[in-house]
Amino acid sequence: RPFSVTAPPPAWAAPFGALPPPAALSEAAVLLSSEEGRRLLLECAPADRAAFDLLWPHFRCQAGPTMCGAASVAMLLRAAASHA
Repeated sequence: RPFSVTAPPPAWAAPFGALPPPAALSEAAVLLSSEEGRRLLLECAPADRAAFDLLWPHFRCQAGPTMCGAASVAMLLRAAASHA
């Protein structure tokens, strides 16, 4: 029998619905350097913009597809250390 890593989503994830396929996500992405991206950034709430300005300088791409959590924590730690 072949090994399968497919599993049903946990019960707590039900309110969020199914994720769209990866192709749909890349089509929906908005570049910050685009006119729409700049407009969205200007229109966001002040607290959201402050959080973006604090975190963005510390952003680094994740090293691999399973490193999202580690990359996010590292970004938060770098931001916290630079403003301590």
